[in-house]
Amino acid sequence: MKKKVKTMLKKLPFITPEDDLELNLLLTFQIVYFLNSTSKGLKILDIERLTIYNYLLKNPHVLHRLLIKLGKKSFILKSYEISSYKSERNDVETLYDNELVRYYIQLLTSNNLINITYNEKIGFVLTPNADMEKYINIDNEYFKRNIILIEKIKQLNSMVVSKIVTAIKNILEERGNS
Repeated sequence: MKKKVKTMLKKLPFITPEDDLELNLLLTFQIVYFLNSTSKGLKILDIERLTIYNYLLKNPHVLHRLLIKLGKKSFILKSYEISSYKSERNDVETLYDNELVRYYIQLLTSNNLINITYNEKIGFVLTPNADMEKYINIDNEYFKRNIILIEKIKQLNSMVVSKIVTAIKNILEERGNS
């Protein structure tokens, strides 16, 4: 079924924002830039966490419900964030689909925008290269909104990934049952 949906989406006469390469590279870079460490400076952004944060940034309606469920400070959803064309098919598989995220990491690394280093406790962690602020300061309403959402995601930096994933699964299951 998943392949059938992907095939149908490829036949659309337009590119969905979720599929735009440049947009996804910038979103991935924003996540690495702003969410690579805790408030205490501990580097925590591994591929699993990046994949989750990428999913939440692309699905603000799930992020909104997640923050409420976890007792964190939430935000007011904009009308265009309630759902998207692709989000109607959101499921747990989408959350774990990190093949594209790995591809974005490869592209960002090969262009010297991010670094990958090894941390004995976490494994491979992602950090931005120095002097990359020029790629972040984009004067565009969409990217400004993403920065606001990223600030909300920061509340999850101190949480264990498994707790975040469990809460997201519960939200998606609730949505599927309603």
